[in-house]
Amino acid sequence: MAKSKLSNASLLYAILSIVIGVMLLVGGFGAAADIMKWVVLVMGIVLVVFGILALTSGAVTVGVVELVVGILMIVFAWTLVWLAFLILGILLLAAGIQGITKKGNIIVTVLDLVLGIALICLSLGLNWGWNATVVNVIFYVTGALMIVDGILVLIKK
Repeated sequence: MAKSKLSNASLLYAILSIVIGVMLLVGGFGAAADIMKWVVLVMGIVLVVFGILALTSGAVTVGVVELVVGILMIVFAWTLVWLAFLILGILLLAAGIQGITKKGNIIVTVLDLVLGIALICLSLGLNWGWNATVVNVIFYVTGALMIVDGILVLIKK
């Protein structure tokens, strides 16, 4: 029997890339926010499991910290997403400013600045139309690229 050229990790990556890409392509910023909510929820569950395992192995301090952080993530998963997008927006804005000061690639610098400002505005609840459009276009393009990437991984020889 011929051995598969794709490892299980590569296959999982390709499938997840295609699924998330379709979600982003169809849903834009709303889908990205929903995906982030689920990611935060799963991270919280994993931390709770790690906390329980740490407590059973005798690492009380680590176990308690993991349990508390995990439970907080589970409880507040649906409200922490705005903070994640705010942080991402600030990081993109800082990268854009750094691109200006270091005379980086002008296209990348402008995209960093515009997307950073748009994400900051949306995460703070300021929806002026232009920022939602910019973020949605970026997420649509990202979704399409993720689908292409997943397909390329699947057909890789």
